[in-house]
Amino acid sequence: MVRAFLTKRNASRKRPSQPGMIFCVKCRDHRAPAMGMIEATRQNATTGNLRALCEVCGNIMNRRTRLAAIPAIMPNLDVQIREAGPRLCERTAPSVNCGNRKD
Repeated sequence: MVRAFLTKRNASRKRPSQPGMIFCVKCRDHRAPAMGMIEATRQNATTGNLRALCEVCGNIMNRRTRLAAIPAIMPNLDVQIREAGPRLCERTAPSVNCGNRKD
């Protein structure tokens, strides 16, 4: 009963972003990226994160998406795709800090 209520309430609040727009948390509205520039960070083979500055307030906006859908989601915008940095648990060699060593 509670689940049905929450599902119905959340469905009525959904406002999907239009192409070329990302939701800005600070402005509480969908905004276009400043200067038409977006950075896409690949998370795995199919998905990634879009990151851009809000054209109104300058806040960083984020959106998770499929990499194949980027041309449809962000048409006519400059999208730079880069690889995500290595995670801490995936590092091959530990960083060595020898600054505190007394020889």
